Amino acid sequence: MNAPAVDISVSDQVRSVRARSTTVTELVTRVRTAIEAREPELEAWVQLSSSASAEAAGIDNDQRDLPLSGISVGVKDLIDVEGMPTRAAHPSHLPLQPLPTRPALPDCVRSALSSRVRP
Repeated sequence: MNAPAVDISVSDQVRSVRARSTTVTELVTRVRTAIEAREPELEAWVQLSSSASAEAAGIDNDQRDLPLSGISVGVKDLIDVEGMPTRAAHPSHLPLQPLPTRPALPDCVRSALSSRVRP
């Protein structure tokens, strides 16, 4: 099933944040609400970021014009991200909880975060 989580395209999200007609906090809330509404049916997420709202507020206060400011993305659970469990989509893969420390972020995640994408 490839239905969009929200009814606004990524390019429209970027434009609305740049024009300040939408805040990153509003976008994160909208995406999170859509995910939570569909998660019982899809069972697609191992864990959602507990810091997304705080990070969104920080981006709202950041005056830099970065290419993907505020866009939410999912990171597959086979990529180590600090504070998130790495299970490779298999329930028998431990740990079920995040390890206290992780190796440096992979380049793909670091690159997205430097553009202000929010996992």
